[in-house]
Amino acid sequence: MLNADIGTTGGLRKNSAFRNRVVIPHDEDDSLHGLGGYHGSVHVSSPDTVYYSIGVYSETEADGTVNGIPVFDQPWKSVVATFYHELNEARTDADIEDAIRAGNDPNAERFLGWTSDQGEECGDFPVFEASNDLTEVFQEVPLRDGSGSVPVQFQYSNAVHGPDGPIPQPHARQ
Repeated sequence: MLNADIGTTGGLRKNSAFRNRVVIPHDEDDSLHGLGGYHGSVHVSSPDTVYYSIGVYSETEADGTVNGIPVFDQPWKSVVATFYHELNEARTDADIEDAIRAGNDPNAERFLGWTSDQGEECGDFPVFEASNDLTEVFQEVPLRDGSGSVPVQFQYSNAVHGPDGPIPQPHARQ
């Protein structure tokens, strides 16, 4: 189970740089209640920052317990799509934790990359738009060389003002 608790679950040394990490508030408390992963950063020393993404092993267990966000028929596909989601958010909104730490400071916005008018990150917006049918935004797409397909999550597109999957030609610049 993945959670956003402040306490460590083991493995971190007493003097670890991660020990005093600020916990990111999430809408979901843990992976048994909708948390699929998260990304953030830790300032280990000036000017060094460590950026990370964490994803849960998403599956429906034999007893029916749902862990993470198991959209696909095989857990590994859901894991790949979760990391696709988190890494795209980390690319477009790497310093989200700094924005959270800054709170209501008017300068907090300088830490943000792409966010929707509602404050959602590029991966979260399509998930919320899909509501209860995540298969609208989590899909397998063919590889360009035709050798198979890969699980991804469609990201927000400014061109269509919503989630957009693979298209044959780029959208015209506006």
